[in-house]
Amino acid sequence: MKMKTRYFLIGVFTLIYLSGYTQREKYTEGYVVKTSMDTLYGKFYNLGEARSYAKFIFKDQNDKKVKIKKSEVFAYKKGDALYYTKRYERPIAIRNMLGYMKIIKEGKINLYQYRYEVASGNTSSIQGVSTQEYSSSAPTDYYLEKDGELTLVKGRKFDEVMAEYFSDDAALSAKIANKELEFNDLFKIIDDYNSNH
Repeated sequence: MKMKTRYFLIGVFTLIYLSGYTQREKYTEGYVVKTSMDTLYGKFYNLGEARSYAKFIFKDQNDKKVKIKKSEVFAYKKGDALYYTKRYERPIAIRNMLGYMKIIKEGKINLYQYRYEVASGNTSSIQGVSTQEYSSSAPTDYYLEKDGELTLVKGRKFDEVMAEYFSDDAALSAKIANKELEFNDLFKIIDDYNSNH
């Protein structure tokens, strides 16, 4: 009898410990800065990396779910990641859409990362049996912000467009134009520019 009780208690304590552990994993501490500059502290439900750019679920310090319109959010910090509300261009070419962009580099020029989910589906029929296949991906876009204006960084014509963008730094602009620095060197380009300005 004592042995069964001992195993039962060990099982109960293990479940309590594990449920507390998974509860901590579901949420990440952080805060929301509203456009009114009020700051709300609490925790974010972990929706996944790509979804953090589109929406969030936030609970205040009293564990109450707080609904905030995207247009009322200036920025939010979830763990170590800081997101600002910005207007983005893709996945569809409408420039008026609001999303949350993660700040990657700060300085004279800020570098933001924006990810979005793209889902695709396919229905096929083999010998009268219908099957559906779905897949999704989360492409990453980068945006530069200079003097409050956002510019989407594209791989196409990178050398021409970015050489012009960085034209106030002749040496850096020349390296981009001569393809010494390319799209894959974007972080280095921003670091070099910001360290000189």
